[in-house]
Amino acid sequence: MTKEELRGQMRAMRAELTGDKREAAEQQAVDHMMAFLRQKRPRRFYPFVSCRTEIDTLQLLQRVWKELPEIAVAVPRVEGNRMQFYEARAMNDLHRGAMGILEPAGAEPVRAEDGVMLVPGLAYDERGYRVGYGAGFYDRYFAEYGLCQPNAGGVLKIGYAFSFQLVQRMEAQEHDVALDALMTEKGINFFG
Repeated sequence: MTKEELRGQMRAMRAELTGDKREAAEQQAVDHMMAFLRQKRPRRFYPFVSCRTEIDTLQLLQRVWKELPEIAVAVPRVEGNRMQFYEARAMNDLHRGAMGILEPAGAEPVRAEDGVMLVPGLAYDERGYRVGYGAGFYDRYFAEYGLCQPNAGGVLKIGYAFSFQLVQRMEAQEHDVALDALMTEKGINFFG
């Protein structure tokens, strides 16, 4: 299956997951992630802000701000063809950006280090490779800041998705960066 076919299949599967099943899966993923963050105690947390049919991250963000205030949160903002992370302390620090996604208004970017980064995607394979949306923002960010190796810079790169988004194997290109783990409603799955 090509990346485009996989993207289409996963978009359709995510769109079909609705109502109570979706809410239950999202709540379980949030609970697993909160337990992981409590155990790991990173200095920083770098979540993406979900949109459309992605697994919800807004509930997770609100819980981290409320229950783990000692963890600094930095959220991505796209600027042209680059992505940077900016500190956000509450929901009112976020506003709708050019693509309709909530983004931080911060003035100074925060370099990803010593923390846990959630990485969006449409599919993830058993080696940690992912199929994103095709724009390459995360792969370029990883390359620019030397985060291509496992746990590079003290940053644990974790996919955050529904369990059906984990596939056995898919094609990986030279510029693709493998993640360290995948968190779903079933818990965390470490790669490698």
